[in-house]
Amino acid sequence: MTDRKAIERAARGGDEEAIFELAFGLHVGRWDEPATEEAARWYRRLAEKGHAESQYQLAWLLKHELAPSQARESWSDWYRRAAEQGHVCAAYNLGHVLLRGDNVAQDVAAGVRWLERAWEAGDADAAYYLAIQYGAGELVPEDLASSFRYALAAAEAGHHRAQLTTAMMFLEGYGTDRDLDSAHVWLTKTLERPFEDEDMASQTKSVLRELHTAYREAGLDVAPIERLLFRAHGGRVIPLTDYATAKHHHRRDLEKNHRRFVEEAVTAGEVWAIASEDAIATWLAHDRRRSIMPFWSDRESAARALAAAGELLAGHNVACLDLEDFDDLLADLPEQMLVGTNYTEDMAGLELEPAALRESIARRP
Repeated sequence: MTDRKAIERAARGGDEEAIFELAFGLHVGRWDEPATEEAARWYRRLAEKGHAESQYQLAWLLKHELAPSQARESWSDWYRRAAEQGHVCAAYNLGHVLLRGDNVAQDVAAGVRWLERAWEAGDADAAYYLAIQYGAGELVPEDLASSFRYALAAAEAGHHRAQLTTAMMFLEGYGTDRDLDSAHVWLTKTLERPFEDEDMASQTKSVLRELHTAYREAGLDVAPIERLLFRAHGGRVIPLTDYATAKHHHRRDLEKNHRRFVEEAVTAGEVWAIASEDAIATWLAHDRRRSIMPFWSDRESAARALAAAGELLAGHNVACLDLEDFDDLLADLPEQMLVGTNYTEDMAGLELEPAALRESIARRP
């Protein structure tokens, strides 16, 4: 039923489905502005008969939307009644308020019990909240093993922030043994969905950078982490191996690649890039504060770099620019953009100001 008059007639006749529909409609303002006092009266009729959802909704109204003078009974009692009937959200909310002492007498042990019951009924938010509390050690004694156990449980249940937290805990060895590969797995899971907010985006990128450093220091292949960083930045930038710390590249080798780029580009009158239909691919410079646009002096080198990137650059192709167009492009690049020359397949190379590259090419006879 959608007609208020029909629903109200049925509700006044004792139809419990109509009573709840009327209460909820009044609560959310289905027909007009929300009428919370009237909604509470209809919820109460069912709540007093043991209707768990009405008990939960009544508790919510009494706690959040009615003035204290209008809340003639304790909202926490209605949460408890609903929770005792297995209402998961009620159990979570009751555990939350008891743990914090939120306008009720604080009872940490009872709060934990209700949160555990909510988690046992499948509420991943409850598990994640317990993970945070055991990690913080403010409301409950610090217990890093329990913090990890609940974070992992919530992550396995699909809780997005818990997946990021679990990755961080594996990376730091927080409550568990350090496991870089497991951190990689959970960061991959985290990136399968859009970030919930800018804070989560920033935190994920920070953890990825830490994992990139850890992989490099452990002598592991950093390419999978760089692909994740590319995805984390919305497909716009890719982190490059820092030649200053990469053990398998020497600056003189990268300078040699640069000299070869200049010589071959001038001789052939063309350069090569990796591009999508509407833009040249851009990487993240080793200082992680500026972007970099890489170029190659021959098609084969650009193609190898593209192939090495795999899915990272799906939908991209190698593209040729004649030297005159290349010079115009360099002249138009913004100040925050660097350029790279003849990058290796693992994305190591020199990073130059566009003006410096233009000058190098202009000096070449």
